[in-house]
Amino acid sequence: MSFYITRQHPYWQNQGEEIPFYSVEISKGIDGAGPDMLISKYPFEGEKLLDPHEVIQNVIKIAGAWKKDMRAGKAKRGRIQIVIGSPGISGMEATDSVGKIELQSWADKVSETLPRCALHNDVIDIGDRDVVFDRDSEEYFCCENAYSLEMERREKDLI
Repeated sequence: MSFYITRQHPYWQNQGEEIPFYSVEISKGIDGAGPDMLISKYPFEGEKLLDPHEVIQNVIKIAGAWKKDMRAGKAKRGRIQIVIGSPGISGMEATDSVGKIELQSWADKVSETLPRCALHNDVIDIGDRDVVFDRDSEEYFCCENAYSLEMERREKDLI
């Protein structure tokens, strides 16, 4: 599973508002991003990320940089919220605005369910062509080299 961070100007939330609402959104895949996505401006915005903890670190950085740009007059002023998912679009349950504690809780919960390399314990994208699946152990490896190293280690343990 991969995640994308986008900045949004949600049309449905800005009906009759004097101060516009903006959001920094976490979605499951670029096709799951809300339709009111703004052009990417900040690092990691619109890029594929695998680790939900890396996602929340970058969401907080993007929101902070955007607020700073608003204060400096480099971006249109408004209120920024952080949301996880888009209603009916993202394949994720949409949330109202969340804070750092909720983001951390979400990342911890999601991280437990993600496939990891059996050697390095890094989150992996099982759709990646470099990922190796060992049918005997039913484990994933991030690459052929990791698979070979683990098999060598297991053979030495048997001797």
